[in-house]
Amino acid sequence: MTRAVRVLGLSLLVCGLAGCNRAGQSAPSPLDNPAAVTAERLLAAAGDGTQWIMHGGDYSGQRFSRLGQIDAGNVARLGLAWSADYGTGVEQHGAPLYIDGIVYVPVSGDGLVALEAGAGKLLWRYDAGSVQGARQPCCADAGRGIAAYQGRIIMGTLDARLVAIDARTGSEAWSTAVPDQSAITMAPRVAQGKVFVGGWSTEAGVRGWMAAFDADTGREVWRFHNVPGDPSQGFENEAMKRAAVTWGAEQWKSGGGGVRDGAVYDAAAGYLIYGTGGAPGNAGARGPGGDALYAASIIALKADSGEYVWHYQIPPTGNGLHDAAGPMMTMDLLLEGKPRHVLTQPNANGFLYLLDVVTGELLGAEAFRDERKGSVWPASAHDPGTGLMYIAGEGRLEAWDPAARKRVWEMQDVAGGLARAGESTVASERDGGMLATAGGLVFSAAGTVLRGHDARTGQQLWSHDAQSAIHTAPISYELDGRQYIAVSVGGAKPGSDEPGAARLLVFALEGGSVQLDQQGH
Repeated sequence: MTRAVRVLGLSLLVCGLAGCNRAGQSAPSPLDNPAAVTAERLLAAAGDGTQWIMHGGDYSGQRFSRLGQIDAGNVARLGLAWSADYGTGVEQHGAPLYIDGIVYVPVSGDGLVALEAGAGKLLWRYDAGSVQGARQPCCADAGRGIAAYQGRIIMGTLDARLVAIDARTGSEAWSTAVPDQSAITMAPRVAQGKVFVGGWSTEAGVRGWMAAFDADTGREVWRFHNVPGDPSQGFENEAMKRAAVTWGAEQWKSGGGGVRDGAVYDAAAGYLIYGTGGAPGNAGARGPGGDALYAASIIALKADSGEYVWHYQIPPTGNGLHDAAGPMMTMDLLLEGKPRHVLTQPNANGFLYLLDVVTGELLGAEAFRDERKGSVWPASAHDPGTGLMYIAGEGRLEAWDPAARKRVWEMQDVAGGLARAGESTVASERDGGMLATAGGLVFSAAGTVLRGHDARTGQQLWSHDAQSAIHTAPISYELDGRQYIAVSVGGAKPGSDEPGAARLLVFALEGGSVQLDQQGH
């Protein structure tokens, strides 16, 4: 196993990036105190639109930016401010973070780069060295994102490790082998001084799990298996004992219940809530009740102890989309005249689920899409100003009012862009995720095109062809009073086998189109 770290020279850091004052003294560098993320700062993330310090933006996972400098009136002037190549052409599924002048980007194949956020200069590069011998999860050699805490960037690897990287140097601070040799594709979440991460390799017959690790040392604190193991070996807890009777004879050998990425931490309840992958697609292979718990379920655990609190299992479907592993978020809604703290998930079966965060009570299940049109993998977004939730998936973009439980508008891919639903559509394309902003905009991606829409009407106001596939969601941040939109791209265009250059694209009003290679030049 090899590791490579690349750091810019001292002179570049002192004068090239930060600049020098008239007395010849160095000005502050973004590497002076990088990734200074505390528990208090994580809790307050929703109120600081200048940063993007955690996956999903804040603990709610709403992917909403409170920045409004870029709005419906000027978004047409949005241009490419800079881009930075990763030196590969493979698909990119990992979303970046922005913290205090630095953009941290996970790169497919268990890599990580740190870029100066104003101009894109490379600060350092980290390679976990784990592609060889790693498990191959469905459906890409890539993780979904990273976490930051106390001067470190934390990522999972495909060869079953959780790694913390020093945000100043790009060197490894600690590395922990995770349970059951599972590939990690989810972005770690951090709360209560712990790192929460789950394993995905259900295709390899591995029992899915969620675990907590000490953020300072990497030591495992607790682990919860999502499906029961061999009954002859006993059960880890009462939840697994209850689940065992819902499985058929020796079906535990097939694994199930992996965690792809969908998860939120709810600070008010103190719960970690996440979704799991499916059970065997053939209903006859499940146990007497046909449930096969806790596969294809949304599960709530006490974040401090890993103790089971509640679960909601997604009803099985006829085409194998028995899965709850997609993105989710929390929000406060007024339902039937009562304020409710709600978890929402647009599921692959075509239903938008609303669950009470504290009790797991089903509050609504609205059909928003024909399940035959495919999975909803991209991350959704929610704008508290419009009250709308924005959902993407395979060439479609729609806005839902979760309180009224109705669709407000819907767009579909057509030749040359998006148009109202019902017009002639082109072939479906894998989509990236969503970003909503206080400027009344929603950003979405389909195929190679990033688009900006009016959040209230869906009208397309801006677009940019990345010339590479977009599988990730954009983020927004502010530096020196200027708002930026950033998205990681890479991979072949739809319908093509030719690799598309992997790079970070960063946009701003009156952008200047500066492009940097993988060395930051």
